[in-house]
Amino acid sequence: MMPDICFIFEVHQPYRLKRYVSPIPSLKYYHAYFDEQLNREIIHRASLKCYIPAGKILLEQIKRYANIETSFKINLSISGVFIEQIKKLSPKVLKLFQDLVDTGMVELLGQTYFHSLAGIYEDKSEFIEQIKLHKELMKDVFNYSPTVFENTELIYNNEIGRIVRTMGFKGIITEGAERILGDRSPNYVYKAKNMDLKILLRNYRLSDDIGFRFSAKWWKEYPLTAEKYANWLSITPGDCIVIFIDFETFGEHHWPETGILEFLKYLPEELVKRKISSFNVSEILDRHNWIDELNIGVWDTVSWADVERDVSAWLGNNMQRKAFEKMKNLGELISMSNDNEVKYIWRLLQISDHFYYMSTKTGGPGLVHSYFSYFNDPLDAYTSYMTVLNDIEAKLREKLYSDKDFQKKYFLRKVKKFQGFDFYKGDGKKLGIKVYSLKEFLDIIRNVEYDSIIFHMVRGDIERWIEDVIGDYILGERIRNIDIEDNVRQQLIRVIEDRIKELGVD
Repeated sequence: MMPDICFIFEVHQPYRLKRYVSPIPSLKYYHAYFDEQLNREIIHRASLKCYIPAGKILLEQIKRYANIETSFKINLSISGVFIEQIKKLSPKVLKLFQDLVDTGMVELLGQTYFHSLAGIYEDKSEFIEQIKLHKELMKDVFNYSPTVFENTELIYNNEIGRIVRTMGFKGIITEGAERILGDRSPNYVYKAKNMDLKILLRNYRLSDDIGFRFSAKWWKEYPLTAEKYANWLSITPGDCIVIFIDFETFGEHHWPETGILEFLKYLPEELVKRKISSFNVSEILDRHNWIDELNIGVWDTVSWADVERDVSAWLGNNMQRKAFEKMKNLGELISMSNDNEVKYIWRLLQISDHFYYMSTKTGGPGLVHSYFSYFNDPLDAYTSYMTVLNDIEAKLREKLYSDKDFQKKYFLRKVKKFQGFDFYKGDGKKLGIKVYSLKEFLDIIRNVEYDSIIFHMVRGDIERWIEDVIGDYILGERIRNIDIEDNVRQQLIRVIEDRIKELGVD
């Protein structure tokens, strides 16, 4: 019996930042930060070499086999930022994708609108909001409501699965990595731990045969023909085989001269010859029962990137982690500013590609990162990104310090659970006391053991929390100037009380 085949094509283009961004005098953020010419050139090139020719081939082949038992169906996962760009720059491509969906043989998957890493934020509210935005976009552009989810870069863990299930999705796609499977095969339907969510796993070997190795002349299987690939699929054991690759594989990553478009054209015919059917994702989930549970904790988070198949492609070095944390921390300030333009730019800065360009990996993964990056090196990518973040933060803080009502609301807010201040004893052991606002901090300072205050003052913990989390640099500087030789408790109480009064609170 032949396995069911599930072709899923990722469709995404990021908004690329300018290589060297200087602080700007105005608030016209988009034009200052993003390289409109480069983004336009890439969309136009990819449209001519990939989206239009590959899209036409798929449309032709889907219609050709629409009324036979061995049908040819595909699945698309399209980012919101891709749709934004082709609406403006290549409407013919948008119409072609709409025509594909209108055949009834193409399933659209849900994902994050901004192709972001929001699924691994501690606070999942942004993740949920971006999923909702993407759902609305799919309905508006394609009159389609996705029922299966693909998180950015196939990033998955139990917590992501829980959110996705509560939002009404019946299934999710992730990577068929050995470290989550053990000796099990990726070619079956699985189930998320302790929840009614089916999981389909990407067969990365068969996917990468097309996605990465197709034009590699060093590969022992080169050249890869449609006939050869169909034979491989026919003899692969399992219930279902998920081939998940970038749509840009067809003409952009592998140029038309490699024969990739001919491969795409003749593959459906070779599958039909062998009575191999390809299905929509939701059909696969309905046709097959799950065979086992997958338990993937936060620390075992999986993705389809690099040999590690974890999140190190985006968060593997200090530059990436610092940029990621600063971007997240800026979110609360942006939300409270009620500036929709800045919030939109902040969301564009969440696009995963920005962090991917900062990777310093070497070897094979390093070559892949370099191929996709338009920067000279990871440091250039980091510098450009941080310049934008710092510029936005500076402008928001300028606004913040000129608006007393905004200051009061922001500085006296209750912070997120993961942002709270933990009090430690003088010997470095936790006291079991954690506060989430400046007022709570003041209340605890009045009575907490003195050694704890000295411990944190010497380490600079209090001023850092006040500046980096609460966001009040004025108070942070005053705390930094406290004389730790002279009744620190009373000095702390006085400077905090004075600051709260300055903010207009008695």
